[in-house]
Amino acid sequence: MRWFVRLVFIAGIGWSGYWFVGANGQEKIYAEWMETNRANGWIADSATMNVTGFPNRFDTIIEQLDLQGPDGDWGWQADGFQIYALSYQPNHIILAWPGKQVFSNAQGSVTLEGTELRGSIELAGNTDLTLERLRIEATDLSAISSLGWSSFAKSTNLALFQDTEIPTRYRLGVDFTDVTFPSEFMAALVQLGQNSDVISKIQASAYISFTDEIDRNTIITGLPNWDLVELEMFEVNWGRANLTVTGELTPAANGYIDGRIDFSVNNWKMLFEALRQTSPMSPTELAFIETALIGLSQGSRLEFSLRFDNGKSYIGPFAVGSAPVNPIN
Repeated sequence: MRWFVRLVFIAGIGWSGYWFVGANGQEKIYAEWMETNRANGWIADSATMNVTGFPNRFDTIIEQLDLQGPDGDWGWQADGFQIYALSYQPNHIILAWPGKQVFSNAQGSVTLEGTELRGSIELAGNTDLTLERLRIEATDLSAISSLGWSSFAKSTNLALFQDTEIPTRYRLGVDFTDVTFPSEFMAALVQLGQNSDVISKIQASAYISFTDEIDRNTIITGLPNWDLVELEMFEVNWGRANLTVTGELTPAANGYIDGRIDFSVNNWKMLFEALRQTSPMSPTELAFIETALIGLSQGSRLEFSLRFDNGKSYIGPFAVGSAPVNPIN
């Protein structure tokens, strides 16, 4: 029996040593990352940072986090940010964002806050820590903009999974329920005959192919360039109106996007009015598109394809405006 007690004692000492070395390593990595970014012109500060969870977890608790890019073009201020990992499975990480999260750019800021705002990350066991799975979920998520608008979603779910056969291909899933947009926008649509000021469902499923895998270097270099989006389904259910979209998109050499999107819409005029109120297109462009859609519709139902080619958007043979600009070049 003595040998067993000694073995347990030695194992306990060894595991305690492993945990404390790991915890100190977590704190050192965090401190060095913040210092490196400050040297590169970032604002990178936090009020406190502690690693707890002995003996089975590494729980990294950060309070009053403030990150701002060197050009002041983006920022993230958080009441709290928490990272949880099992000490025997450190590549599976649980994330939590308690309190307010403020994301900003040159145009303004958006404050996010939810009853539960959390996520998980699964990383490959290699030196690059390749992303295999990402999940983010929230309940009662509110978004308040410094530009004066606000939005709300009862539930929010986002998932990104790496393809097991093509490592640079990822499947994206998005699901929102009971969504509201700015009140003045929703009220205008209700006046047009929409019977609900709440969008009951926004759901999407797509494959995105990148030029490289997403890994730890992405934090510094940003997302790799994309070369294909296969939109399996994008669906919006909003009272009497329903929209379903499928399609395929590729980046063009001229900085725009090429491809085709197929639309199927019930009570399309209500959704077109939503486009009219939110689109940056000119009244002339919107009027031209509306005329084309009237010719294609069958009463309240509409099915059509929008094609992007050589910097222009087409409905059938008719150019109806510019193609979307590639957001990542």
